[in-house]
Amino acid sequence: MIVFDLELVPGNPDFGELRRLVDSGRRVVVYSQHVDNATAVKCVQLGALAYLTKREGPEHLVAAVRAAAQGMSYTAPSLSGALVSDESVDRPKLSPREMEVLRAWFASSSKELVAAKLHITVKTVDTYIARVRVKYADVGRAARTKSELVSRALDDGIITLAELNGS
Repeated sequence: MIVFDLELVPGNPDFGELRRLVDSGRRVVVYSQHVDNATAVKCVQLGALAYLTKREGPEHLVAAVRAAAQGMSYTAPSLSGALVSDESVDRPKLSPREMEVLRAWFASSSKELVAAKLHITVKTVDTYIARVRVKYADVGRAARTKSELVSRALDDGIITLAELNGS
């Protein structure tokens, strides 16, 4: 597991070195002063398990390192915003309500609880989830199971590990 400073040479983000580390099988957490969304998204697309800005502080860095040590991704607040606003063609365009239903479902033990919490029917919960699955399939990222959908949502910044863990 490596914590990688993207700018080893001032003024020149080293995406090539990041790619080399990922390709060699390393679990990489990028820790950088770059705060632009494009850089964050590119690092994740290259295989970094997390992207954190140095402004986010040590608590997020520690959480990201712990997640990476287990082979899991970590979505810090800055990355969450970057991924949600990303217009890449491999990201489905989910409505705010679809994201709300997903978050509630991931945090609940049943669709019945989601329906009660959001004041909708179970059939409506199923409809939203089905729409999200179709949208992921349409961009070539099928999510047939709940765990696959959780993985896609984590990758895309729709939900964070902290939210899944109830923190």
